[in-house]
Amino acid sequence: MNGVSYPSPAPPARKNWGHPQNWGHLIILFLLSGILYLPGLGETRLFDQDEGYYASVALEMHQRDDWILPTFNGELFAHKPPLMFWGMRIGFLLVGTNETGARLGSAVAGVLTVLVVYWIGSRLFHPWVGFFAGLALATNLMFSMVARSATADAYLTLFITASLGTWLIAYRGVEISLHAIARLQSIPRRTWLLIYSGIALAVLTKGPIGFLFPATIIGWTVYGDLVTERLRGPTHVADSHRRNIMICVLDPLRLRSVATSFLAVRPLLGLLCLAMIAGPWYYLAEFRSQGRFLDEFIGVHHLGRFSQAMDNHEGPFYYYFLACLIGLYPWSAFAIPACLAWIRSFRGSDCSQEVRWISVWIAIYLGVFSMASTKLPNYVLPAYPALALCIGYYFMEVRRDAKRWHRWQSIAWTCLLFVGATLTIGLAGVGWLGINRIGPIGALEVSPALWELVGASWWIGLPLAIMGIAGILAQRGGESHLLPYGFAIASALFLSLIWHVAAPKLRPWQSPQRLAQEVNEPLTTEPRTIRMMDLFRPSVVFYSRQPVEFTGWKAFLEKEQREGSPRVEGSEILLLRSGDWEKLREAVPGRFEVRMSVPNFPETDDLMAVERTTLLSQEN
Repeated sequence: MNGVSYPSPAPPARKNWGHPQNWGHLIILFLLSGILYLPGLGETRLFDQDEGYYASVALEMHQRDDWILPTFNGELFAHKPPLMFWGMRIGFLLVGTNETGARLGSAVAGVLTVLVVYWIGSRLFHPWVGFFAGLALATNLMFSMVARSATADAYLTLFITASLGTWLIAYRGVEISLHAIARLQSIPRRTWLLIYSGIALAVLTKGPIGFLFPATIIGWTVYGDLVTERLRGPTHVADSHRRNIMICVLDPLRLRSVATSFLAVRPLLGLLCLAMIAGPWYYLAEFRSQGRFLDEFIGVHHLGRFSQAMDNHEGPFYYYFLACLIGLYPWSAFAIPACLAWIRSFRGSDCSQEVRWISVWIAIYLGVFSMASTKLPNYVLPAYPALALCIGYYFMEVRRDAKRWHRWQSIAWTCLLFVGATLTIGLAGVGWLGINRIGPIGALEVSPALWELVGASWWIGLPLAIMGIAGILAQRGGESHLLPYGFAIASALFLSLIWHVAAPKLRPWQSPQRLAQEVNEPLTTEPRTIRMMDLFRPSVVFYSRQPVEFTGWKAFLEKEQREGSPRVEGSEILLLRSGDWEKLREAVPGRFEVRMSVPNFPETDDLMAVERTTLLSQEN
């Protein structure tokens, strides 16, 4: 310190790994992700809660031809900004107001994110890293599910990944030996414009976190590089640095370094992009809601969710580590060797800087959301592209030195075989026990149809078990270089069986959605009132194509007994459980008649639609 300047250390010589991208890789990833995400989007009805909420909001905006103010059930909906709803509206215009239209935008965003991850991996590391990372992202459980869902997470992940990827590639530059601030200053204005445009679109997708997380990742990346450069300073001062590590770490925080770094990221351009892209909608939404939107959006759905668990969505501090292991499956079978390869790369690797940058990306998302009170697996989805890059880097290391990772590869294939066999035998066994009412499983009060579905899905684990066996045999036969491709094929087949074969079997058993849809068909011009009794299923609003009154049956029953049968315009339909229907029929006999009944899967009772009789509905 004391005015001494520290030249940038010379990095190890990089290996010439060839061209930055491969069109064959891109085509394979495009076709694979497209086949997984796009077909059969309408094979299942919308799931509650999230899909039912968001698709209903988009439908109401579509019916009003309103691109500004989101509403659910006729009331202001301040949970999310509009970009997801705009994507759904475009889907409605293209394919109709159905499940496919609601989910189409997420599927397209998922495909594009896979291609962006390949681009990042190929430019930061090597085309094979990008290819394996794209395979890992396209064929893991969590990302494929979100890419087939009518939610905001696929949109947000696309914009975050594109903006951070653009930043990392530009920051790396051609001369990575340059000082961190010099690399920042060399990034062209047009590149910063792309970066901030992606961040602004993320803010339009999910609010302030679309800006805060990328900004934090960029800031910590630069800070880490400044600290590393000073720790690797000239030999005659290195010892004094190590004797006073805290001073060394705090040294980059001197006012001059902070000011130079801050100005180098062109903050005014960032504010201008936010103001021009995201600002107009927020202003219009706040104006049209008479100042209510931001109060609820920021106060409840951001600060409130961070400070306290909402909707019983809570978990321990390690929640997201377990969630990522499950969400990345089946690629998380290689979690341990991938982590070891990643950690090993910090020591003398020719890609140590890029590895450190990706690590910051992962650490910020997992660390911050682990501290939040409200926890949901999809909150950390923007970290999945970075985690996929870790997996891609590991498989690249396996290609370069297969012997080093032979034992870990064998363990991973054995685990894959174990999970596949357990899933296959477990599903068949649980289904058999449930159907025959044996043991604790058979004692559960659920619909027999559930056990039939579980037992009939035993084959889902077969691709994993078969790939585990093939992997072990290939390891012994010295054909380990072919294993990642076989693993990707098995993963894709595993997910295809889930999304294209097993999931559609749920459609007849999605009871509230089915009841609302069948009551609404055929559509008539006759006005109607729909009430859902002691049940809250947002998707009913979507399938009813009108606002629904969610109320308790006791309050409704007291009103009926107190006021008698009111005059109503058109028909009046109640959606309730069969047990509540018996109580209602005893309390007010003759006023309602059953119009339709469906099984209340997975419970043992039924859901019913009952209609006020025509004669009584016209009485004074």
